[in-house]
Amino acid sequence: MKNKVISFINIVGLSFSVALCLLLYFYISHEQSYDSFHAKKDRLYRLEMTDFWNFENKQPDKHIFSFLTRDNDNKYGLAFPLVTATDMQNAFPEIEAVTAIDLNNQQQLIKAGDQVYSEDHVVYTDENFFKLLSFSLKQGNIKNIFSSKNNIILSEKTANKYFGNDNPIGKLIQLANDSTRLFTVAGIAENAPENSSIQFDLLLPNIASPDYEKNINERFNNETHILIVGLRD
Repeated sequence: MKNKVISFINIVGLSFSVALCLLLYFYISHEQSYDSFHAKKDRLYRLEMTDFWNFENKQPDKHIFSFLTRDNDNKYGLAFPLVTATDMQNAFPEIEAVTAIDLNNQQQLIKAGDQVYSEDHVVYTDENFFKLLSFSLKQGNIKNIFSSKNNIILSEKTANKYFGNDNPIGKLIQLANDSTRLFTVAGIAENAPENSSIQFDLLLPNIASPDYEKNINERFNNETHILIVGLRD
C-alpha cells in the first residue's frame, strides 16, 4: 500500500506474464493434438519426398533459426503420383493400405435442388480413407461407399445445409461446373474434428476426378495426391 505504483506495475506485469504463459500452453497443446484422434495413429505415415535435384547455386535458407535447421535444409514435397499408392501396396507386404487424397480441387460450386453453394473442402479420395483414418460414417455402407464413381459423401453439416431434416441418402447433387454429371448421396460422414489436418465438406472417389485418366496414364509424371500409408501391426 505504501508503494502503490510499483505494486501496480508488478501485479499487472505478473498478470500479463501468467496470461501469456497460459495462452502459449493452450496453443501448443492444441497444435500437438492435431490428428491424435486417429485410432491407428501409431501406424500411420504421410509420405514426403525429398528434394534430390542438385540445382546450381542453390543456397540454404537463411532465417533467424537457421542454426537449428542447418542439418535439415532439404525441401520436402507432399504431392505424389496417384499410381504410387497402388504400386507401394503391391510391393510391400508390411503395408496394410494406402489412401490417396487429392486436395487440389477443393473449391467447387455445388448445386443441390435449386440452390448453388460454394464449398472450400471438396476432397477426392478412395475406399481406404475410412479404413485407415478415424472418420466415422453416420449413414451408408462403408464396404461399398465408393463402389460407383457417381457416389458422393457429405459431412453432417453439409447434409443439413443442403437438405435440412430430410434424409439425404439417394438424393442427387451436381457439381455446378460440370453440368453433365450428377452424384448420388451414398453416405453421411461425421464432421471432421477441428484438430484434423484433413477437412472435408464433400468426399468423392478418385475415379470421379476429371483428371483421373490423365493421372493414371502419366503414371509417375504427374504429382497430385497426398498419400497416407497404414502399416500392419
